[in-house]
Amino acid sequence: MSALERIVRPFQRSGVSYPTRIFDPTPQEAEDKILMIGKEGTTKTFNESFSQRVTTYKDQEIKEQSRQTEKKRIKNPDDESQFVDVENIKKLVTEQGEGAKYQKSTYTFVNK
Repeated sequence: MSALERIVRPFQRSGVSYPTRIFDPTPQEAEDKILMIGKEGTTKTFNESFSQRVTTYKDQEIKEQSRQTEKKRIKNPDDESQFVDVENIKKLVTEQGEGAKYQKSTYTFVNK
């Protein structure tokens, strides 16, 4: 379940599985097809590999220090009885690192 779904549907259980696809049990006949690429003996071989390592250190973790929020009500233009209350972040202060690597960041968001 994505973070957006948790916001929109907080009542939804996270262990719910998606519906199972049921295929038509009657077999359908298909014509035989032959697919040939290139000429005999001229095929190229492609090899690929991928490796990724992520290392984080304790002083690289970003810690939230404070936040300022505002509540906004978004209404359906056709029916004002239908609305959603949203909490927007106005200002967010974070800190990261220690000693010479200490960094304090302030983010200000303009919400329309």
